[in-house]
Amino acid sequence: MDGQYLYDIAYVATEQGTKITREYGRDIQLFFYLLSTLFLIHGRHKTRTAQREESGLTKQIIKSLNMVPIIWKGARYKTTGRSAPLDTLVIHGMGGNLSGTTSWFQNPFSLVSAHAGVGENEIHEYVKASDTAWATGVWSWNVRSYNLEIQNSPLTSAVLENAKWYLLTVVIPTHFADRRPDRSWILPHKQVKPTQCPKGIDIDSFVEDLGRRWDDMHREQVVINVPVKAEGKVHTAVKVRTAPNTTSQILRTMKKGDGFWYLGKVEGENIVVNNIGNNIWVHLEDGNYCWSGCVKLSN
Repeated sequence: MDGQYLYDIAYVATEQGTKITREYGRDIQLFFYLLSTLFLIHGRHKTRTAQREESGLTKQIIKSLNMVPIIWKGARYKTTGRSAPLDTLVIHGMGGNLSGTTSWFQNPFSLVSAHAGVGENEIHEYVKASDTAWATGVWSWNVRSYNLEIQNSPLTSAVLENAKWYLLTVVIPTHFADRRPDRSWILPHKQVKPTQCPKGIDIDSFVEDLGRRWDDMHREQVVINVPVKAEGKVHTAVKVRTAPNTTSQILRTMKKGDGFWYLGKVEGENIVVNNIGNNIWVHLEDGNYCWSGCVKLSN
């Protein structure tokens, strides 16, 4: 078979496979899984053990997120490289949980993939950002998009939080030149192909919150007060972070009653607790930050 014929097969597989998976995948997944197992048992379908390829970002991700492990899983179906510039982020809903999605992407009958998937306790990477995932069901969108699957059964606040952190600290800075998140380039799957995906995810609210957090991360820090050195005390346990916002890395937690030295106060992300809040963060002696709402300062 010549290259063009193989390409045509791949194109049709992408279109039809994605439709089958997105619309009927849960109903037929068990059937295909059992069928593929028979192929493996009888030696009719040879597979290679997926190399535990470590994305160049993995160590950086684990450090920066400080939340959940990032694990390279790989996927069977992808196209090496891209035929168009990467300029779009497409959000998908799994229609199930992370482990099921990972298994499906590794199944020889799936004909689909994504670049990464987010669950409650782990984030899985399947396809490098420099390669094309078989994700949207529309090839012209596949070649220009990064595709993120979000677990939506169940969809929890922890899953959404993990997805936002992953996007803000890894995907957007690394693959989209730290572009401000907005709806002009972050799209739900249903916007590029008729489907209900990502079912249950309010994409407008999701992207709006991404933009708000991005603003907090990039806001110029305005110094409020810079004493030579002053002492403070924690009245409610508070996390110490690398920047004055909740999307920065957590370094440690100071407990109630702990004392500390600080250098000044800066404007940062506005934090609201029980309808009361402020945007003042304490610049600690070691150069890191904590929110002022949890501490008592000497001046």
